[in-house]
Amino acid sequence: MHKKWFILVCLCGVFSGWNFLFSPTFAGSVPSVVSSKLPPSELSEPESASSVRMVKSKKRESSTRLSSTRLNSLSVEQLLQMASDRRAEYHRELEKLASNCVNAGLNSLAATIQRWIWRPDASEICVPILPDAVETMVLTQDQRTTSEQEQRATLYFFTLRKRYAADLEQIAKAMVRQGYPTLAMTLIFGAVRENPDDPQLRRVLGYQAFQGSWRTAWECGQIRAGRIDHPKFGWIPKNDVEHYEKGERFEDRRWLSAEEDAAAHQTMEHGRFVESEHFRVRTNASLEEGVQITRRLETLYRVWSQVFVSYSRTPDEIQRLFENRSTASKKRNAPKFQVALFRTRDDYIQTLRPNAPEIERSIGFYHGKTHHAYFFMDGGCDDSTVYHEAVHQLFTERKRVSTGIVPRQNFWITEAIACYFETLREDNGFLKLGGTDTPRLLAARIRLLEHHFYIPLAELSAMSCDAFQRYEYMPMLYTQVAGLAQFFFHGQDGIHREAFVKTLYEIYSVSDTTDSLSRHAGTSFQTLDEEYERYIQSLGVPKNLHLAP
Repeated sequence: MHKKWFILVCLCGVFSGWNFLFSPTFAGSVPSVVSSKLPPSELSEPESASSVRMVKSKKRESSTRLSSTRLNSLSVEQLLQMASDRRAEYHRELEKLASNCVNAGLNSLAATIQRWIWRPDASEICVPILPDAVETMVLTQDQRTTSEQEQRATLYFFTLRKRYAADLEQIAKAMVRQGYPTLAMTLIFGAVRENPDDPQLRRVLGYQAFQGSWRTAWECGQIRAGRIDHPKFGWIPKNDVEHYEKGERFEDRRWLSAEEDAAAHQTMEHGRFVESEHFRVRTNASLEEGVQITRRLETLYRVWSQVFVSYSRTPDEIQRLFENRSTASKKRNAPKFQVALFRTRDDYIQTLRPNAPEIERSIGFYHGKTHHAYFFMDGGCDDSTVYHEAVHQLFTERKRVSTGIVPRQNFWITEAIACYFETLREDNGFLKLGGTDTPRLLAARIRLLEHHFYIPLAELSAMSCDAFQRYEYMPMLYTQVAGLAQFFFHGQDGIHREAFVKTLYEIYSVSDTTDSLSRHAGTSFQTLDEEYERYIQSLGVPKNLHLAP
C-alpha cells in the first residue's frame, strides 16, 4: 500500500512539476502547476490557462493519431514507415531527456537513458531477454533515496517508454489485421522491451503474472506443485535440493548415490529422462547435461513460437490474441518433442546405424519417421547443430497436418529456415536471429558476387528432397539457401517475410506447389531473383575472406 501511494505521489509530481525541473524544454509537453515541495529557485513562471488548454489539445491529438480507423487504412509499407518514424521521434525524446538530466546534474540517470536508446539492426530479429519480476518499471528503494528531481526524471523516462510501447502495439495490431502477424511480432518485441510490465504484451508472448514474476502456464503448475527451477538440475521438488546437490538422484522410489546413478544409466536403453515444458530428452549422459540441452531447446522454442506465431494458430486465434480476447477454447495440449542425447559419438553411431546408413557423416539429425532429434555430447552438440535439427522437428511436429513428409518440391525452403535458425545467439540483452556477417551468409555473398554461383528460384523450387541432397555442389547450395532466408526475412524491411512463412505452412501441410512462394509474394520468381541479387550487392563482398570456387 505504501508503495502504491508513493508511486501515485511521484506520478503527480511528474505531471505537475516537470516543467519547473527542466524548463523551458518541456514547457509544451506537460501543464505546469506550482509545487510547494521545490525550492523557489527551481520554479519557472506558470503557464497561462490558454497555454494549458493548447497542451491538452496537443495531447488529445497525439493519443488519437494512432487510431484503429486510421491505421487500418494504411498499407503494410506505410505501417512499417510509421513504426520507423515513431522510433526516430522516441529517440529524440530520450536524447532531449538525457540532455536535460545532464544540465540538472543527473549524470548517472542521463547515462542510463543514453544506454537505453536502441537502434535495431534491420538485418536481425531481436527478441528481448525480459526481466522475470513483475513491476520492474517502478522506483526501487535506492531510487527513493535520491532527490525528488531525479525521481521525477526517472518516472518521466518510464512514461516515455510506455507511450512508445503503446504506439508500437497499435501498429502491430494493424499489421495483424492486414495479415502480417510475423512482421507484427517484431514490433511486439520492441514494445515489450520498453514496457515489460504490460500484461497484454506479456500475454501475446505466452506469459502471465504469478507470485510476483512472469511465468508460462506450465511453470505456474510446477511452482504450485512445490517445484523450483534449479540452475543445474532443472525443475525439482524444492525439498529435494539438498539431496541433488550431494549428487544423489531419486529413482524407483529411493535415493541413489552418484555412483549408483551413473552405473544405472550407462546405456541409452537404460537412459534417464529429463523433461522441460516442451521437450522430453532421453540420455545416458549426466542429469546436468540433459538439463543443459533442454534449456537450449526451450530457448529455441521460445524464439521459434513467437517469431512464427502464425504457424500453429489460425488467423482468428491470432486476432483474438492481439486484441486481448480469450482463446482458451482453442488451446491445444500438444505432446512434447522427443530428443535423444548420446553420451558419446560411438553410442550415437552404433545405435542409429541400422536405420541411418550414412550416420557417420552427421553430427546430429532429425528423423521424421521416429519423430526424434538425435545428438551426442562429445563434439556434436554445438548450438548451430542443435538449433538446425530441432527446427526441422518443430516445423514437422507442430503442424496440424503433422507428418514425416519428404517434400516433392520447395525442399530448399525447409533447409533455408533451419540454416536461418543456426544464427540464434544471445547478444547484449537479446536473443538474435539473422545478421549480415553470419558464416553461411558471408559465404553466400562471396559465391554470388565473386564466383557468380546462383540457381534461379524457379529451378530451385522445383527440386525435390532427393534432387537437392544429391546436387553436385551441395555445400554451395546450402550457402545460397541461407542467403535467401536472410533476404526473405530482412530484405526490403521484411516485406516478403509473410510469403516465406505461408509457403512453409503449405509445405508441411502437403499443399504447396512449385510456385507457392512466388504466388504468396505476389511477384514472379525472376523479380525475386533480381531483388535478392540487389540485396546481396548492397552488403558487398566481405573483406579479407576468400572461398575456393
